[in-house]
Amino acid sequence: MLIDDRNVGEDAQTRRRVIRGIRFSIVRLSWYCDVQGVQKNDTVQQQSDAFFRLVGDGAISAKSLAEQLRVNKTQLADALGVGAESLRRQNRERAARVQTRMRDMIEIINRVQPWAGTVNQAFAWYRSQGLPSFGGMTAEELVKDGRADAVKQYLARINIGGFA
Repeated sequence: MLIDDRNVGEDAQTRRRVIRGIRFSIVRLSWYCDVQGVQKNDTVQQQSDAFFRLVGDGAISAKSLAEQLRVNKTQLADALGVGAESLRRQNRERAARVQTRMRDMIEIINRVQPWAGTVNQAFAWYRSQGLPSFGGMTAEELVKDGRADAVKQYLARINIGGFA
């Protein structure tokens, strides 16, 4: 679809630039996942469905989450902004701060996954894509700073056609 920016207002132009940027990022992430050997088949879809079920009223298992994201617990701890020991010991893994960070990360990845294509591509976006509304900070950095709700609101705004 070609977009003629000459006949639209400045807000629409900005919105279209942001959407183009998001689409370009998704294409880059798709290429990265293809290079890394992420297979796009029924197995990935089953893993995506399993990932969605990780959020519930019960405690989230760091081991299950790490397996779904194809990272180890140390890398997961880094993405969450908690110490590696927090995910190695079950009593620390169930602490409110750790559970809140895992739940926030899952909710953000779940919101981005339809745009990104797979859970792994959404996780790559979560860790690497700077958000214009937050001075180029990534969703990961914002969650570490305790601003997960701001990221969720940003994604909701983008989802309904808003702009950064």
